[in-house]
Amino acid sequence: MYLKLRTKKILEFLFNQTDYISAKKISNKFNVSTRTIRYDLDEIEDLLKSYNILMYKVPKLGILIKSSKEQKYKVLNELNSKTPEEVFLTNEQKKKYIISRLLAADKPITIGDLSEELCLGKSVVAKTLKDVEIWFQEKNIQLIKKTKKGIFIKTTESDWRKSVTELLSYEIDSKYIVRYLEKLSSEIIDTSTSMDYVSSQYFNMIFNGIDIRLLGELITRLEKETDTKLVDSSFIALMVHIALAVKRLKSKKAICFEARNLEKIMNNHEFNIIKSVVNEYQEKFDVVINDDEIGYITLHLLGSKTKTHRKQEDDNTLKDLSLRLINNIDKKISEKILIDDQLIKGIMLHLEPALVRMSNKMFINNPMLNEIKVKYKNVFNVVKIQCENLFRNYGVDQIPDDEVAYITLHIGASIERSKRKIKNEIRALLVCGSGFGTVKMLSSRMKYEFPKLEIVKEVSVLDITDDDLNSVDLIIATVDFDISSNKKVVKVSPLLTMEDIKKIETFLNVQFIAENNKYKPNIMELLSIIEKHCEIQDRDSLTKELKIEFFQYYEKGEDLPMLSDVLKEENINLCHHANNWEESVYEAGRLLVEADCAESRYIDAMIESVKELGPYIVIAKGIAMPHARPGNGSKKVSMSLVRLDKPVEFGNKDNDPVDLVFALSATDNNSHLKVMADLSSILSNENYIRILRESKDIREVLNLIENVSEGRSINEWDE
Repeated sequence: MYLKLRTKKILEFLFNQTDYISAKKISNKFNVSTRTIRYDLDEIEDLLKSYNILMYKVPKLGILIKSSKEQKYKVLNELNSKTPEEVFLTNEQKKKYIISRLLAADKPITIGDLSEELCLGKSVVAKTLKDVEIWFQEKNIQLIKKTKKGIFIKTTESDWRKSVTELLSYEIDSKYIVRYLEKLSSEIIDTSTSMDYVSSQYFNMIFNGIDIRLLGELITRLEKETDTKLVDSSFIALMVHIALAVKRLKSKKAICFEARNLEKIMNNHEFNIIKSVVNEYQEKFDVVINDDEIGYITLHLLGSKTKTHRKQEDDNTLKDLSLRLINNIDKKISEKILIDDQLIKGIMLHLEPALVRMSNKMFINNPMLNEIKVKYKNVFNVVKIQCENLFRNYGVDQIPDDEVAYITLHIGASIERSKRKIKNEIRALLVCGSGFGTVKMLSSRMKYEFPKLEIVKEVSVLDITDDDLNSVDLIIATVDFDISSNKKVVKVSPLLTMEDIKKIETFLNVQFIAENNKYKPNIMELLSIIEKHCEIQDRDSLTKELKIEFFQYYEKGEDLPMLSDVLKEENINLCHHANNWEESVYEAGRLLVEADCAESRYIDAMIESVKELGPYIVIAKGIAMPHARPGNGSKKVSMSLVRLDKPVEFGNKDNDPVDLVFALSATDNNSHLKVMADLSSILSNENYIRILRESKDIREVLNLIENVSEGRSINEWDE
């Protein structure tokens, strides 16, 4: 049974109640009528009956659900795993779904089975299978099709496990699983860690039937006994590895080492420690874990990314190797590398587990691979060649691009530090709730107000790393958060008010001179002056170059969309009634979906983002800008505007209530920079905001958007 988002949240709320609660109180909490709540409760009761869970209704007391914690998790997890009929699957998701089904299947699957499960025609499934076969071939797995029998795969146990691990690492962010573990250790039940349908299939393939808390406890013990501190992604990867081992051993599908390779691993100090710890948990997992499996666990642990070095006695050898690699790269690239302790230690920390991985052909996923290849194209190519030349002596015959990209990132950061040393600039980290929408607006203003302040990175509060904190002098944030660093944090509005500017100037120890900052060059005024003294041959090119020079809206050579390109008439609703903030966000998201700029799941992602991080999206008095990460269903850069007939509360004490809702969809970190700069210009001007709030003609709003996008002031508008 499928429940709409509000009904699911009501169920979640009731699961957390320890005493009876009236329908009236529930209706007040969710800002809907008591009648609506009763309808929702009927749906909830029908659902609970299918799980043999009773919902007690007592006159004058209210409603109470009595169930075990395990029952609650079972209900909510299954609700989050929507059926294919209820979600729109992209071609890539269809492919990955079929791959996961074939990997998990213990008998042949027919095209008819897949057609029925995915609600697709058989011809579409057959076409998708061609891409599936290519994927399997790349993993040394044979896809076999037999008439009247079905489709199945033929592979070794080792290749099967590598494929499943790789599939999961690409499809589910490790933070989902980390948060899920945190929820398991809490008494509060919620669905903020919910995944989409396809991702939930991968998750269940790995962890269904496994006690995840026990698994986490085992890995924490392994960390302690081996004096290792894994990064989150490595912690999760090891969880996946051990979960797979337990499930496959129960199915009598063990992995085997060549005797000489196993002997080499068993001679390793960590092997005996890991074996001792794992043996304590065999009975708890109801499985016998042999030496081959422990050998693989040992390799996996030694090949995991860590926060500190494991073997201090090997530091000299590792340092020598790291310096040789750095010096070889330095000789081959034109950029200046700053060879400092930060670079040397960073390369050492990466190479220690990387050599284990590469020597044993173990997989690691670098989610930044494509971005690094683009940003540091020449450096990447040099690093790859130098790694191949150097590591060949260590039994490594192939260097995966994912590994090369991690090393390239360290080299790239060193090059940036070298530039900074020359410029002597102060470095800042910009932090917001999601790392996309509001931070771009803030970035645009920061570049104008503080041109000498180097913005190193724009990041979500959930994604801040120690490296981020260590590489900057100042942190500027639009949300509250705790850090274990002594770095100065300045909290500001995404619009960067005068008060915010003074806060930053106080840190920079620069006297604020209003006269030097109040003038913003107007592009049209500049063109008018130029025309008095010169003949302009290419007005459009000149306009663009002036914008680059004065406003830094976009990188040279890159023509980014303006606000007028993405906020069209069909994306605007100037009279909408919403009972609460969720309904207002839903309407703004619906406009994006109907314009084919986002998938329907993007709406849920925006709502969940607010619930997870708080009402940080209320960026100014009465103005909210909901958004979510591109991977949550954004198709293209776009924006919608919803004006509410009655303002609603978002829970932001400084800026509530909200009557203007701008929803943003972005595809990457940069393509919406100009859009955000234009929006910032509008929201920083009281006259423009008045037009948005009072105009009864949508053409007047569109005129405002067009003129601001073109850089014209209000006095220059056509009557």
